[in-house]
Amino acid sequence: KPAFPNTAKGFYVPSSDGTPVWNSVDWASANVVVYPCTPSVTSSCGATLTKVSTQPKYIVEDLGEMQESSGSLVMSTDYKGKGSTVLRVTARATGATDTAQVMVQSVYVREF
Repeated sequence: KPAFPNTAKGFYVPSSDGTPVWNSVDWASANVVVYPCTPSVTSSCGATLTKVSTQPKYIVEDLGEMQESSGSLVMSTDYKGKGSTVLRVTARATGATDTAQVMVQSVYVREF
């Protein structure tokens, strides 16, 4: 799991209605992480980017765990075997004006 708790700034779990979190986030809100800060450090984060209208922001979505499809036939069902934790990272940035926008996503899978 990420190094920050479920209540950390910029950390989301999937919505119950299936709406993509990144699509419904208010990117001007306080619940995003502003570059170059991290979720645990929110002030005095270091140098910012120049020549951009707004500093880049990002969120992390916990998409849950995927169990390995071929589990053990002899272990009990509550046994947590091999699988993966799936996280989606979405970043939003602007250019010299706020009308020049870009959004990128990456899915990170970590085996457990």
